[in-house]
Amino acid sequence: MAADAITNTAYLQTTLGGAPVRLASNTQTLPLTQLLDVRLQGPASDPLTVQALQDDFSATFLLTNSGTHGDTFVLTAELNNPRTTVRGLWIDRNGDGVFDAAVDTPVTGTGIALRAGETVTVLVVSRIGDVADDERTTLSVTATSRTGSGPAGTLFPGAGADGMDAMTGRTTGTATATVQLLADNDDSGTGGVTLTKSLTTTTQSGPQPTRGDVITYTLIARFPVGARAGGARIIDAIPAGTTYVPASLTLDGTVLTDAADSDAGQFDTTRQSLEINLGDPVGETTRTVTFKVTIQ
Repeated sequence: MAADAITNTAYLQTTLGGAPVRLASNTQTLPLTQLLDVRLQGPASDPLTVQALQDDFSATFLLTNSGTHGDTFVLTAELNNPRTTVRGLWIDRNGDGVFDAAVDTPVTGTGIALRAGETVTVLVVSRIGDVADDERTTLSVTATSRTGSGPAGTLFPGAGADGMDAMTGRTTGTATATVQLLADNDDSGTGGVTLTKSLTTTTQSGPQPTRGDVITYTLIARFPVGARAGGARIIDAIPAGTTYVPASLTLDGTVLTDAADSDAGQFDTTRQSLEINLGDPVGETTRTVTFKVTIQ
């Protein structure tokens, strides 16, 4: 827990009349001020590819309390295209970068409470309407401290933690991140079947990924109504400069073994490649694969 004040007392030790004496000085107390700062980081890829009539497209944002004490942040999201709408914001509880209403926690109007330095992953889920091919939409997300916001140095007496004063830092207590959504409706003879790939990073120090950090990749295969897919499988080579995290492969939330056995996935150590069998999807189907690598 961050201190609310810096307190210091000095002592004088001596002997008077042959007896030891210890004298205390007056105590100096310097009240501290809570610094209000927030950081909001958009998706690693920009633009993000979307398709017309997607009902639950999700974009990942990282929210960090970069202030000195615990604070609560109110989030809002806007799309500048009337053919698209924001369905809501959710905290990504399992960190897979994929929206799951049964797992993820909706963000309410009261905001997200974070300890100083704490980061959460927020999913902004949108409904994509009848957008044209190559049509662009801007998604803007804003996080604002409930304690206060305004130009750097704005003071809020008694509004901080435990009644201490609060003051906006260089981020002014608010942050906005944007990402472009680019419509790509070209089936190119694939019958509308699509495979999209996204990533999130778990960093150890600072906002930028570095050696030792973990990347989580998410692959989403979509098969529309009428697609006659048979023997579908995903093949993905581990990126150069990384190593696969053993036992991190999942299919639709179920952990797969890395061995070539009875389940749907395997990791080929010779080829440094993953292979996931999706079978023969029937009707409108979505299959989600995740795996992790460590940056070397």
